[in-house]
Amino acid sequence: MLVVEELALLLVDAGSGAPVTTAATTGPLLAAGVLRELELAGRVRVEPARARGGSRVALLDPAPAGSAVLDRALAAVAERAPCPASRLLTPLGPLARGLAQRVLADLVAAGALAEERSRLLGVLPVVRHRVLEPAVLDAVRARMAAALTRPPGPDARAAALVALLAAAGALVRVHDPGALGTTRRELLAAGRAAIAADPVAAALADVVRGAGATAGSGSGGGG
Repeated sequence: MLVVEELALLLVDAGSGAPVTTAATTGPLLAAGVLRELELAGRVRVEPARARGGSRVALLDPAPAGSAVLDRALAAVAERAPCPASRLLTPLGPLARGLAQRVLADLVAAGALAEERSRLLGVLPVVRHRVLEPAVLDAVRARMAAALTRPPGPDARAAALVALLAAAGALVRVHDPGALGTTRRELLAAGRAAIAADPVAAALADVVRGAGATAGSGSGGGG
């Protein structure tokens, strides 16, 4: 399963079936998952932030990656690289736009999710999802727990999940600190350390902060 698919499963709230993040965060988070997958596959290199700029993306290999989601993203990167990673991850950017819908549709087609449609007040369409294979999700959480509680190991994908969820402000929403035998503060600290070690997560954190600042300025006028 791709990093972006594991992220999408983790974001489904078990009770409501709605995502635990807002649309403005979900798109960039999933886009970061795709970019991290391309990096793990050796298709791109994401260079750490320098004093005068953020993380940057360089294209290494434009050959198809064997996945429609990855190949679409790789083509977008090939058109723009070298470029700042944050430019690729914005909510309306080339990687995030429409990505959530495509990934969720793929997971439904694969039998990992069920799609449930209804109407709010009989008018507004509402789409929710239900995880059909809880054991798969449990295994993902177990790998994340190992990445959080043990020294860095060979599971780069689990480390990426931790870093990206932390960058999106969603780590404590998908992982109960008590279940890990830790506190919320300790889990957040582990997330910050993971972000610092992952250039893609660092770029995502910048995008999420920027989106939050924009939303805040848009709603704070008057007085």
